Amino acid sequence: MYAEGYAGGLNAVEAYKWFTLAMKGKNQIIAYDSRFNPEAALSRLAAGMNRNQIKRAREAAEIFLPQ
Repeated sequence: MYAEGYAGGLNAVEAYKWFTLAMKGKNQIIAYDSRFNPEAALSRLAAGMNRNQIKRAREAAEIFLPQ
């Protein structure tokens, strides 16, 4: 949603956060539908982000779901 702009506009940081969180269940997600690969989505998204945006997204994912 955030990567496509469906949630009120494109928000790469928020999208990266959610794809990062999805990585925990990556194998189950891919088994369900191979088109939904969070690792590939992260790579595509990161290509258009700067280091600060990626850092903020990773921090947001950590706060949302501490390891």
